[in-house]
Amino acid sequence: MTRQIVVWVLQRLKINAHYAAVVVPSVCLRAVGTVFLLYNIVNQMFNQNFMIMKNIKSFAGAMMAALLCLAMWPAQAQSKYGEIENTQDKIEDLYLKVYTIVDDYPHMTHEYIYDGDKLTGVRIDGVDNKRAKDQLEIYLVDLENLKRNIYNQSNRFGIYYTTETEPKPKMGYRDFYSELQSNLSYPERAKDNNVEGTVFVKFVVDHNGEISFVKTAEDIEAPMDYIVDAMKEEAKEAVLATSGQWEPAKIGGVPVAEWMLIPVQFKLEDNSYFLSPL
Repeated sequence: MTRQIVVWVLQRLKINAHYAAVVVPSVCLRAVGTVFLLYNIVNQMFNQNFMIMKNIKSFAGAMMAALLCLAMWPAQAQSKYGEIENTQDKIEDLYLKVYTIVDDYPHMTHEYIYDGDKLTGVRIDGVDNKRAKDQLEIYLVDLENLKRNIYNQSNRFGIYYTTETEPKPKMGYRDFYSELQSNLSYPERAKDNNVEGTVFVKFVVDHNGEISFVKTAEDIEAPMDYIVDAMKEEAKEAVLATSGQWEPAKIGGVPVAEWMLIPVQFKLEDNSYFLSPL
């Protein structure tokens, strides 16, 4: 029994010696190697994450700047378009004022005077009333300056008010007005009440030369509103009948949509006349 114990102890010692001499160092080296490998992996991940975080931070900054610009853009665009549309309204108001005076002076002509690129005045012929002439000069100069302020600029709907090449009837304005008057139906109620005057028709000539968005204003005195309404409707129909007969406005040779405003005259006697475009 004692001998067996001694043998068993010697065997254990031999095994433990082998384990201590060979297995333990091997396992330790592997463990150290694994730890070192894990360290490198963690370090690389940290560095990569650092760079990622840095890039994310830069990207986030760029995104915030872009979002800020996008947030500000509608307000800026709104402000820009608001100014353009406000100017368009002023132009339309001046058109009406000019045509209202010119209606009494059918042979009026005008020519703008420039000093280089600067508008200095306007020469008006065919108006013998000094007050009317002076008022026309103010209106026409203001009108031209406003048009220059929004030259080649559209409103938020992509419609222009003044461009490099203005829209015009393919047949020319004189023949256009002649045809317009021949197609114009004078409401019987207006005739019966001796109502005459001018309806101002505002419309868009699109890039195909088609007419749309027709609106009206008038310089007519009538005893009943429905008479004026009938005259406005007839003027709209006469203008719409010319759809497709227009050369569209152009910018850089590219057709664009542009607002137009023309006077349509209702005269009890056949003495309507051609009003040159302003």
